[in-house]
Amino acid sequence: MTDEPIRSALYDVQERQGGTFDDFGGWLWTLDFGDIGREYDALREGAGMWDVYALNKWHVTGPDAQAALQRGFTNNLATQQVGQVRYGAFVDDNGLLLDEGTIYRREDGSYFAFTNTDTFDAFVRGHSPDANVTLVNRLPSTSNRCRRHACCSIRAAASAAPRSGVGGWACHWAWG
Repeated sequence: MTDEPIRSALYDVQERQGGTFDDFGGWLWTLDFGDIGREYDALREGAGMWDVYALNKWHVTGPDAQAALQRGFTNNLATQQVGQVRYGAFVDDNGLLLDEGTIYRREDGSYFAFTNTDTFDAFVRGHSPDANVTLVNRLPSTSNRCRRHACCSIRAAASAAPRSGVGGWACHWAWG
């Protein structure tokens, strides 16, 4: 086993674009591309891509999936349409921030949740202990496949007029 941090499928592309990286928890995360002001303008005026390779990727299913997720999530999932992503904080009963992430609503009624921590299942169960919900962390099973596929989230500015209408998050998960 090596102590080398894990590189995403997008590492080489980002490095060629001038990306700098740092090791966070055994994963190489992109820090910047050399000109933060220019990066900010590009995102506000066009589109940007975020490599979410190292995030925990939870597949959340069951008849109580939405309610169980909503109990500790600060963004409203009740108005979320199929194919939309909501960003928000995951908080405890006192409103203390425990994590932050995105939740994607799928056509089949299930959800994908991207989180920083690998204890998201315990968090959801703690908020909704009687919920009929299943949470599977897909990160361990996707690591090898994601080496061949990009795992990213794309943010398009409202002025870029993405296909989904107003500016917002569009997602691509490549895990098989």
